[in-house]
Amino acid sequence: MAINKEEIRELPDIQKPLLLFKNLKTDLDKLKSQINNLNKVKLSSKLLRGISLKKGDLPTGKILEFTGSRLSQSLKNTRAKEISERLHKHPEDSKSRLELVEMFLQEAEGSSLQIARDAFLLVMQEVEKPMISTQKINMALTVQTIY
Repeated sequence: MAINKEEIRELPDIQKPLLLFKNLKTDLDKLKSQINNLNKVKLSSKLLRGISLKKGDLPTGKILEFTGSRLSQSLKNTRAKEISERLHKHPEDSKSRLELVEMFLQEAEGSSLQIARDAFLLVMQEVEKPMISTQKINMALTVQTIY
């Protein structure tokens, strides 16, 4: 999943560095809205409770998604894809999200800007949640430094 220099130049963060924080906030809001939309779609009817519905196809990994699929595809650890699938089934699973970011930190050297950005947004999603911990803050600071 290598990204060439021309693609890096086309990233909005590079083209307009003064809008970096606005772009990050927009993408973070997209992640949160993906999860909120999933929560709204859940069926609550007692008639349909026993029916097993397909949750949808696994994300392709071409865009930023709450599952961290693009990040997991770039990691060498074989468990990364498994964690991404787990996040697809359970979007609110903070432990899995942090585990995926931790795997990124172990393999961070030589990672692309886009992948570091994905990891940063995933960990910032955790930092914004009501249950904050020093582990989340320290992890966010480390990923921010890499990004």
